[in-house]
Amino acid sequence: PWVDLVHPDDRQYAGRLNELISTDEPFEFRFAARLQHAGGSWRHFDCVASRYDESVGDGAIHIAAHDVTPRVEA
Repeated sequence: PWVDLVHPDDRQYAGRLNELISTDEPFEFRFAARLQHAGGSWRHFDCVASRYDESVGDGAIHIAAHDVTPRVEA
């Protein structure tokens, strides 16, 4: 499951996102989380997940994540 890629200290955000996804309601949810890189290290991401009303979109869930590790670790 994708939640396994989320740092244990940040999993409350993944839980909240799963709650939002399980409804049919539109939402926008912004959060920061560490995600595990294929090499095993943790990267810092700013994320936004959204689902818009079908009258203005397709009703799909959209997730954008921006790697901000260099900024966080500077």
